[in-house]
Amino acid sequence: MPVKVWTRDEEGKVVGNFQTGSGTKLGIKGIGQADALDRRLDDVLDGAFARHTELSRSNDGVDLSRFSSAWVVGEAFRVSGIVQDEALTSEALGFLWEAMSKKSSACQRSNGLEEENWRTLRPSDTSRDRGMDYWEMCMWLAEQDYSRAERTFGGKIMNAWSLLAAPTLKPLVLRESLCDWLDDQDEEARKEIYKVHTFRKLLKQLRHKWPARGTRSALQPIHYSQENLAEVLAKTIDLAEILGE
Repeated sequence: MPVKVWTRDEEGKVVGNFQTGSGTKLGIKGIGQADALDRRLDDVLDGAFARHTELSRSNDGVDLSRFSSAWVVGEAFRVSGIVQDEALTSEALGFLWEAMSKKSSACQRSNGLEEENWRTLRPSDTSRDRGMDYWEMCMWLAEQDYSRAERTFGGKIMNAWSLLAAPTLKPLVLRESLCDWLDDQDEEARKEIYKVHTFRKLLKQLRHKWPARGTRSALQPIHYSQENLAEVLAKTIDLAEILGE
């Protein structure tokens, strides 16, 4: 699928450039597809801002964390269905993420007008991290509803990135089971586990149980039901070791 990438020219003026992953010249049909996608990205960002505002109001108007902002963008992307578009199958999703990154940075609507509201959604760094683009991470995060995602990672985006560093732990079933396990812990234990360095200790135990390679890598979390996986987590996680008791 061709995309429209918004950039600034030498004079600082925002301009839209049409691009394709193959580098081929676009015809009228391709330009129409790129414009249509750009309008859909308007809707994604508008939807994300609306959800962002809703969550902020429920939080007494306090600015949302990086975690919350990432989740609302992911939810808006998932609701839009853009990544399920058949026209994207022949193009790398990374090309779509580039268009989204430039568009959100320029805060530029498809009609050429600037949208200040989108500035609240723009991350400080949209570069690739651990093999996954920021925008792709947002969609992954929003596979869980907001409450469960927050309880899985303690509302900390660094904990989400840490889990993403372990490919075998990325499936939704693992996150859902981990959320259930964390819900069963007392409040003080959860507070400690959610600290970035402690959360990494937890993930180290899970990576040992489900390595990406080797003779023990055949059975992975994705092969379990959520109920069975919850039982395995309870037997695998050594809470005393994690908390240094």
